[in-house]
Amino acid sequence: MAKRLATYLPFCMVAAFAIMPVYTYFKTNLTDLQLTGVAGLLIFAVVTALVVWCIGRLLTRDWRRGAILGVLLTFPFFHFREIFDWVARDVTTFHPRAVVYVTVLILAVLVGWGLRKLKDRTVGTVLNYLAVVAVIFFAWQTVGMVQLAVKNSGTSVRAVNEDLVSAPRTPLKGTSLKEAPDIYYLIFDRYTGSVGLTESYRFDNSAFLDQLRQRGFYVPKASFSNYPVTASSLSSSLNAGLLEAKGPVERARAAKPLYKLLKQPAVPAYLQERGYEFVQIGSWWGPTMRSQIADRNPKTAWELELFGQKAYLGDLTGVFMNKTAFRDLFEKIPTSRSTLYDNHGPAFQTQVTDTKQLAAERGAKPKFVFTHFLMPHPPYIYNSDGSRTFPKGLNGHQRYLRQLEYTNTRILEMVDAIRRDSANPPIIILQADEGEYPIHFTIDRKASDVEVREKTNVLNAYYFPNRKYGALYDTITPVNTFRIVLNEFFGTDLARQSDRTHTLGGRYNFLDFVDITDRVHRQPEPPGSGKPAANPPLTSGRKSR
Repeated sequence: MAKRLATYLPFCMVAAFAIMPVYTYFKTNLTDLQLTGVAGLLIFAVVTALVVWCIGRLLTRDWRRGAILGVLLTFPFFHFREIFDWVARDVTTFHPRAVVYVTVLILAVLVGWGLRKLKDRTVGTVLNYLAVVAVIFFAWQTVGMVQLAVKNSGTSVRAVNEDLVSAPRTPLKGTSLKEAPDIYYLIFDRYTGSVGLTESYRFDNSAFLDQLRQRGFYVPKASFSNYPVTASSLSSSLNAGLLEAKGPVERARAAKPLYKLLKQPAVPAYLQERGYEFVQIGSWWGPTMRSQIADRNPKTAWELELFGQKAYLGDLTGVFMNKTAFRDLFEKIPTSRSTLYDNHGPAFQTQVTDTKQLAAERGAKPKFVFTHFLMPHPPYIYNSDGSRTFPKGLNGHQRYLRQLEYTNTRILEMVDAIRRDSANPPIIILQADEGEYPIHFTIDRKASDVEVREKTNVLNAYYFPNRKYGALYDTITPVNTFRIVLNEFFGTDLARQSDRTHTLGGRYNFLDFVDITDRVHRQPEPPGSGKPAANPPLTSGRKSR
């Protein structure tokens, strides 16, 4: 029995080191990613371990020595993208991928040759040391996860929307259902509003906003987000309620309670009961990739295609696979392709196409369409004209603005298609969940008022088929978006909630909402005034509960 067990121990060693990157990624993203697909990643790691163990056996002619080489080969496989980027950036631009492959091959042959020269006793000692390293690693990571679970225990969050929950939901019928407008809720991630663009970027976005006004949109002059990150911002707007968190939120780092609000949002659920079809065109970000209540949830990201058959990876799996050599090896197979290394752009283009096509559909039910576009969110890959090349020397701000201008073009294209092709005049809401990140915001609490407005001032524009915008106002925040829409078009009597803006108590304290409304509306001092109060540091304000 002991002899049989010893036969499999070398493979277990390789498998342990192959699982390490999965375990590390699991622990690192425990508070943020939807951790579906972990079992698949573990199977992938074990299969990879078997392959590299066999390669090691081939080069060393021994299973135990092959295990040592297999352990070493797991590193370049699971960290391929980081190694490739480093070589391309700091070593050579001449075929960097080939340089990585050739270097790894040469080192594998040399190490394999060296291992063949080692005595059996030395090989056993090396395997023992590797076993100790594996045990320490998994113990350390597990302790970290337990500590995080303790910090997050007892926390919860809810949307304050009891009036919506109890609102009458009589289904629309007959003519009322047939004439009901389709509703498009289009979110453009990190699209800073005109106030922030003017102050932080010296950029005038009025030409685009005027184009919206000419098409009949109402565009508020100073709209700010209620929350500074996507999970809390969309949880609030899609549930038409400010958020109330409970428990030790000052120490907690949990985002998962917000994801439940995103997966089962109250506004689409209300419209479904009134007779609407809920279509969510998700992003490549896990929490909005799929909705648990959507009638349709077309996939747009992390695509793999082999022999004409398409498959889609989950968020965790897609991001993780993007770091490995899997994509390079997968595309060596005939007729295969993937978007693992180029997911951002293709996903956006698919979302634009799908959103436009929905307007031309004629179904038995009106549609509520929620599309979360990760644009102009980084990475910055699009120039103003939609090309994928930038002039040399552009900084991050300049690339952001170019991608924003391209996003503007596609927004107008979608708006025109929706207005032109819809059976009934639609409701269109263009909105951002948050602005682009300044350097200091929510990180070291030294953000200036200008940086606070850059992060919280957002794109916000409304198109109502009846053009009756009396209930809208210049400082409306997303939490009141659907309160006004439902009142105007569905006969509800929802009270307007306070247009408050919050930051986080700490960078990862997703449930610790700190009220900074006074900061976003404070008038900036003139540039060069030299007044100490011109850009005071961000301090903890009254917390909204």
